[in-house]
Amino acid sequence: MRHTIRLWYDDLREVRGLERLGPEPEETDELIVSDLEVRLESLTQAKELLLSLFDEAESESLEYLPSVVAGFEFDRLRDEMDLGQEGLCALADDGEGGAIGAALAFRIVGPERSIGRIVFLFVRKEFRQMGLGKAMLGVLTDGFRAEGTHALILDSALVPYDFAASLERLGYRPYGARALHHFE
Repeated sequence: MRHTIRLWYDDLREVRGLERLGPEPEETDELIVSDLEVRLESLTQAKELLLSLFDEAESESLEYLPSVVAGFEFDRLRDEMDLGQEGLCALADDGEGGAIGAALAFRIVGPERSIGRIVFLFVRKEFRQMGLGKAMLGVLTDGFRAEGTHALILDSALVPYDFAASLERLGYRPYGARALHHFE
């Protein structure tokens, strides 16, 4: 039925002197599941791949953050990794032993509950808008839920604003505020 309606609509466009619409965009959710592996690893297993993505993400962050802030955020992130905390990492495999994206979260275990704190989420530019960020967050969510974690917090100044705007659709609610006043 969808195809018939599309043809009818294209015929109407043509009568009015407009171009036909052309083929529908490919659904990428299924492409990711079938063609790209997103896997969950411990921080220890994923550390090398994460560090290679950090360099790329840090360079890119200079497009929207002052260098002093970008340096502070990445230094803090590297320090947290070196503290030996338990962490989980969702990696989007490039098929050649590398990664095209990663999401890193630390466990925070308290006396009555535990939470996961997502501190890094990055997808290489040429692979964005394919649903990889969503897929990696889903893998992290499933991993923490299976461990009995009560909540996930996304706590990173390094998540691009355009992706941050879509977090509510993924079940995240904004709380608190983080703002920057930069003196030139």
